[in-house]
Formats: sequence, C-alpha cells, structure tokens
Amino acid sequence: MCAETLRQENYGGRIIMISRDDLLPYDKTRLGKIMNAESDSLLMRRMEFFHKYDIEVWLKKEGRALSIDTNKKTVTFDDGLIQCYDQILIATGFIPISNMCLIYNLLTLVCLFFKMLEERGLTFYMNDAVAEVQGENRRVKSTGSFVPKTTRQSFFWKLLTLPKSLIMSLYMRTNITDVYCAGDLTSFPLKMAKGQNVSIGHWQIAQAHGRIAALSMLQREVELNTVPFYWTVLLGRTIRYAGYGEGYTEMVLKGKFENVKFLALYLKDDEVVAAAGLNVEPAVSVVAESLAGGRAITKAEAE
Repeated sequence: MCAETLRQENYGGRIIMISRDDLLPYDKTRLGKIMNAESDSLLMRRMEFFHKYDIEVWLKKEGRALSIDTNKKTVTFDDGLIQCYDQILIATGFIPISNMCLIYNLLTLVCLFFKMLEERGLTFYMNDAVAEVQGENRRVKSTGSFVPKTTRQSFFWKLLTLPKSLIMSLYMRTNITDVYCAGDLTSFPLKMAKGQNVSIGHWQIAQAHGRIAALSMLQREVELNTVPFYWTVLLGRTIRYAGYGEGYTEMVLKGKFENVKFLALYLKDDEVVAAAGLNVEPAVSVVAESLAGGRAITKAEAE
C-alpha cells in the first residue's frame, strides 16, 4: 500500500519492496476463510503491475535483509549487498496483544467456536504436537501425539503473550529521521480512541498505515482515521467485531451466547466503543459506520 500510494501521488523516485516471502504481496485474510485457495489467486497485485509502475520487488530468493544502519542510511543483506535509502518503511510484522479485556472477549468467542465445532463431531487436543500421521489413499486415518494436554484457556493465553510494539507518531514516523513503521509491529494513535496509542495486529489497519506513511514521506501529514473491523465466517455463521474496546466498563448484550446469535456492545464513559456480533448483521457494520463518522452511541441507545 505504501509503494502504491507513492506512485498514485506522482512520486517519481526509485521504490524497492523487500520481502522474506517467496510470493508477491498477497491477501492473508483469505487464508483463514478459503481453505482451497490457490496461491496465485491470493496475489494483491501481479508482477506486471510492479513492472508497469516501476516498483522493484526483491523476494526471499534475491537476498534477505540483515540490518539497517540509520546513520549511514543503508540496509545490509545476507548476500553482502549494501543498499542505500532516502526513506524507509519497516513492516516486518508480529501480533502484539496486551489488552486484557480484549483477550477475555476473544477467549469467550473462542470457547463458543469450540462448542459449535464440537457439535459437528470435531475433537480438539489442546497444545498437543503431532508425532505421527497415518493414512491411506491420501486420507488421514489417525494421528499420534506426545505433548500433555492443557486447557483451552491456557493454550490461548500462551498464544497471546507476545512482545510489545514500537510507538509511532501520528503519521507513522519513528523517533529516527526518515524511518517509518507500519503494521502489526506498531503502536499508534487511534483517532476513535481519542488519540490513545494502540496495538492492533490486523490487515485492514496495516494497509491504512502504509498509506499514511507514504503521504508522510511526501511531507503530507494526514491523520489516520479508521475503525478496526474484523469479520469471518464459521459453519455458515457470520462473525463481526468493530471498534476498540480496551478499558470498557460495561457490556450490553442482546441475545445469548449459547443461542449462537447475539450482539455485544462495549461501553466506556457511557458510550459504545466496540461491538461484537454473531449472526446479527448489519448491526456491527452500523456501529462501525457511526464510530467512523464520529457519532457517539449512548448507553441509552445501546440498551
């Protein structure tokens, strides 16, 4: 998104994209939603696009970045190449989650998902590792494991205990001149959270970061104004989450978790700051639209 925005804004200098992946940038959100997708169908842009707009793409097979010297403005690669830069965007990724309230809500949803899948005959062995897979005619018949089982909660707590992120300015700048960061790596001021620094590991947010960083490189300071929005489909049921619920003090629940149809509205200072829903669309989308437009949803309206 950063490289594309630079070209859209008529930047004529050299642009190099460097990735450890073997593939061109692809839509990672589809990996968890379309199980039989071919890698080529996931590409966001084909190589012809990058050639057309003179964007160099260095994939894993062409050298891996080892270090950055911000004083000399150089990047060193494992093949010995040293590349100079004028401005650089770091988007190496990871998923920082330090929000205890969000973790609790995720665990609630995860347990509900387990219930839905178990009702379909699926058996879970938590935190086990596969030692052996037995099959016949390309079909799995049985597996063997060797790691003691743990609870679902402890399994997900381990997944969610991750390092903290880098704090960015309003325009995705670091504290080092001409160095920018974007994506899961960052903590950034979110307008709908009244400028609070937040860490949100999500594809939609990462794309918004890339655009803001590109404009900042061009000395155009544009504030990031977006509402986090997550969605997926499980067993034909739609799941949505919008907003930023850290520090919420109250929840208004419409429907019941056990009925697999509900809308949960999270409130802070008597205003809705986030919503989660299962099989209640377009309710969550309506909340997201209100948050994006700066219109507060009061506790009275939520109830």
